[in-house]
Amino acid sequence: MSVKKKIKKVLGSMLGKSFKYCTAVCDARIISFDVFDTLIFRSVKAPEDVFSLIDTENPQYKDDRIEAEKYVRANTKAEDITLDEIYARLAVKYGNEKTEILKKQEIEKELEVSYANPDALRFFKYLREKGKRIVITSDMYLPKTVIAQILSKNGFKGYEKLYVSGDDGVAKRTGHLYERLISELGTNNIVHIGDHFRSDYIMPLRSGIKAFLFSPMNKIRVFSRTRSEIDRDCQKWAEKIGLEYRPDLIVFIAKSGFLFAEPMADHFGCPMVDISVSRPGNDGKDTIRKLIPRMPQKLLFALLSSKATYGYQETNSEREVKISERYQRLDWSKYKKILLVDDSADTGFSLIAAQNAIKASAPESEVRTACYCVIDISKKRVKVDYHRYRNTIVVSATSRYSDEYDDFIGSIRKWEESYDQAGNGDD
Repeated sequence: MSVKKKIKKVLGSMLGKSFKYCTAVCDARIISFDVFDTLIFRSVKAPEDVFSLIDTENPQYKDDRIEAEKYVRANTKAEDITLDEIYARLAVKYGNEKTEILKKQEIEKELEVSYANPDALRFFKYLREKGKRIVITSDMYLPKTVIAQILSKNGFKGYEKLYVSGDDGVAKRTGHLYERLISELGTNNIVHIGDHFRSDYIMPLRSGIKAFLFSPMNKIRVFSRTRSEIDRDCQKWAEKIGLEYRPDLIVFIAKSGFLFAEPMADHFGCPMVDISVSRPGNDGKDTIRKLIPRMPQKLLFALLSSKATYGYQETNSEREVKISERYQRLDWSKYKKILLVDDSADTGFSLIAAQNAIKASAPESEVRTACYCVIDISKKRVKVDYHRYRNTIVVSATSRYSDEYDDFIGSIRKWEESYDQAGNGDD
């Protein structure tokens, strides 16, 4: 097998598609890789969950760590921040001696939870065997020495140089790191591979570097959450949204969107109403729904995270919007800020259809979107203003697999009865 065909096969596996720009990778003098969610995965649901593993006797620590990072980012003039700056802020509350211990624990936990993306490691090693020059770039607050340890621990060795925004003072998201790459390496004959749409795709292209977006289909995370856990999480989510946007009406995509809209409507003290969006003639999905309760959990999770599932959805763009009587009875002129809520933006087609219907009903109103989970492939056609998880599927009470499913459906019916008895949703 030729080098070009071999690279195409391996890169196709990594990127989740047969790569039509294979020639660019073969001909490039230098290959640049992103680190987290490209070369390296973490065995936690979200990056900030690492903080839960630190100072475990203090339930407040995770929130303190998140707030410290937010504070430093809000008050810096640099392109990125450092771990030392974050812990200097934490020292105000915890003291210097304690924060040094906590910082050491965070580094240890980052090393502990990291693991190699197997497809990326295979491709990385193949490029090394073929004598390709490799550099690694990361927009990250962790010290360069720590990221080097993470890479080494997971088999990524022999690269030419490591660039880290916190230490180097320039970031990928601004494009300045790519400008430094070109300057220091003496060429723009570089191909960059990463997972972030702006930082790893748009910005290198603007800088004159070819870029390939790492496919999210190889890293969809799936986990379960109870209804009470989601309720608490949505309250926190609503608090965060409320800092910049307070809706006076919530529209949820039925039925799944109800689970997330209800606690948010409670938080904002505003009414909510439903809108239904479906794929015409979706018999296949109806068949799968009947089988879900009998599926082993591992099989269900594999189905939800598979590339084939989302590839199929990508080919079915048509959506049918059904307007309920509750929706029709609303005096839409009363609502100036509307929040459209759904469980997940997979391909984005349903969200677009619902948005268009709402804008037709309330053309003068501001409409923003909130999806608990967002899959990256939806970004090419729709903007989600607020999300809780990226490239994640949460199996919840909305699933027929869940023991809470019947209670969830019962809650929707109670809400419908209460709404209809009130006569409208404007009270």
